[in-house]
Amino acid sequence: MKIIVIGNPTIDNIYVNGRFIKRSVGGGIYYTIEAINNVYGGRHRTTLVSMISPYQYSWIHRLHKIGVEVMAYPDTRTNIFVLKYEDGRRTIGIKEKSSPIIFTLTDTYDVAIINPVMGEILPHQLKMVKIRARFTAVDIQGFIRREINTSIEYFKPPYLEEIFRLSNIVHMNDDEAEYITGTRNIEYQVKKLVRLSPETIFLVSSPSHVAMGMKTFYEYIEVPDIRYPDTTGAGDYLLSIFSIELYSSNDPMIALAKAVKHTQKWLEKKNASSRPATP
Repeated sequence: MKIIVIGNPTIDNIYVNGRFIKRSVGGGIYYTIEAINNVYGGRHRTTLVSMISPYQYSWIHRLHKIGVEVMAYPDTRTNIFVLKYEDGRRTIGIKEKSSPIIFTLTDTYDVAIINPVMGEILPHQLKMVKIRARFTAVDIQGFIRREINTSIEYFKPPYLEEIFRLSNIVHMNDDEAEYITGTRNIEYQVKKLVRLSPETIFLVSSPSHVAMGMKTFYEYIEVPDIRYPDTTGAGDYLLSIFSIELYSSNDPMIALAKAVKHTQKWLEKKNASSRPATP
């Protein structure tokens, strides 16, 4: 299988209940590559398209070592985020923003995973990807975020429905789903999303649940009642496994079950040295 991953990385400064935890490379593409490598190893040919600053040079070297092909474009700026977790809720601030990605594709791919963090991918580029990939999965976060001073707020771009229609799968977290649909009820969220784009499969996730909705049915999975101090990247990890498994099996239930299982296993390992936060 040939997979292409598109988006820009971040430098994440992570705090939990006021305590600094770590500073590391992050962003949707980071956790996408980690999921593909952890679960599939070198079984799939994976290509990354991204803007890269000197902050990420060591990470790019590691990607080459594990067999990821990198189409990296130089950038003098990078996305520097501050992620704060307080009793299970996350707030995000930004110190610096990277440049948009300017790229073309000449090859064809089985699965495209599009995971921007702050508007670095434009709608016309998504159209190009749709032509070059048989199956397109999108994380909506980077299409509905904008920077206001050092804060990040949601907004509804005029091309939002077009993004849905160009995608086989769209993932969002529960806050993003509430903003887009105007409701906190997860079942209503998915129903409204499906009406916007009937041919798209929607995933809505949080640390405690995952919902999947499509034109023909709806499925909800409650994750075991464990709260992790650091859930950064869980949605990206989930989307990656779900997309690859769905393309392989054409069975959304099998794909969802495998994606939840692998994401839960990864979260347990990721937080093994940290005590769960109080719900």
